[in-house]
Amino acid sequence: MFWQILVLLAILASTSFAAPTKKVLVILSGEHTLKLKDAKTFETGFYLNEFAVPAQALMDAGYTLTVATPNGSAPSLDAGSDSPKYFHGDQSAYQKAKALVGTFNARSLVSISDSELGDYAAVFFPGGHAPMIDLYRSKEVARVLAFFHQHSRTTALICHGPVSLLSVGKPFLYQGYRLTVFSNEEEKVAEAKKLGGEMVFHPETALKEAGAKLEVGVPGSSHVVVDRELITGQNPASDEEFSNALLGKLK
Repeated sequence: MFWQILVLLAILASTSFAAPTKKVLVILSGEHTLKLKDAKTFETGFYLNEFAVPAQALMDAGYTLTVATPNGSAPSLDAGSDSPKYFHGDQSAYQKAKALVGTFNARSLVSISDSELGDYAAVFFPGGHAPMIDLYRSKEVARVLAFFHQHSRTTALICHGPVSLLSVGKPFLYQGYRLTVFSNEEEKVAEAKKLGGEMVFHPETALKEAGAKLEVGVPGSSHVVVDRELITGQNPASDEEFSNALLGKLK
């Protein structure tokens, strides 16, 4: 794995790419059944507000979005996020978010070449538990992250999205980076009240062990960390602050 990453980075470094356009790549999981301990499972997907709030902000700023999953499968919406409560009770904002989700068809990451990656100003990973199924171990996700890291292009991940960083393996490209993710404390509450079982691993612990510097805030409150090209948000409550940080970095 070490030599594979070195070779990949060398190829990317030697390849000439045009300046990025006002396009953002949005990567979602194409899976929906999360395996838990004791042979339990949980049906999940992406969180509505964690996708729609940043997506709408980017579109309002003139960016075009491309949605992709590792194999092109349609992403699933986590039923637990399908509620106006994640939009401050604003029924209109909730309905607008639902409508926005229906306007995208997912491409396969395999179909997006390294040359095409050069067109994107940023890559964005929404949360929900689905990234815990496949994104953290996807070779295609690792390829995309290596490109954006090598070219210092904005990489934004919210809630469980940052677990995708683990896909790069070792050596860990984000060694020493400050970042946040859905915390162990928040996860324990989710396991008891939502998942109905214990997760196989927790993102906060796994990212610490990989070499990142985790900074988690008050459970359930907005918390965003920016370090170099990386922008991370801790939880659903971070959606607006996360969106502002993403737009600020792109400007």
